[in-house]
Amino acid sequence: MAKIIGITGGIASGKSTVTNYLRQKGYQVIDADQVVHELQAKGGKLYQALVSWLGSAILNEAGELERPKLSQLIFSSQENLAKSSQLQYDIIRHELANR
Repeated sequence: MAKIIGITGGIASGKSTVTNYLRQKGYQVIDADQVVHELQAKGGKLYQALVSWLGSAILNEAGELERPKLSQLIFSSQENLAKSSQLQYDIIRHELANR
């Protein structure tokens, strides 16, 4: 049975050092931040879900997510924050589990 561990920490706490060491030892390392960015890229599952929910107002001229606008809408109300959390949690968790 495979074991899954999570590595967290603040800036300059050594996360990259640990993950590089694990890669050198042959372990698979999945960067959750990178996965989220891939899912939020134009056409990604998270991108599609956010645009379906909030509309094209969260996109820039190139059709990519405009993070400041997205952030403003999500954090403008507790209801939006809760919906965003649930929406993103499901998609991100599913993708991480698949990888």
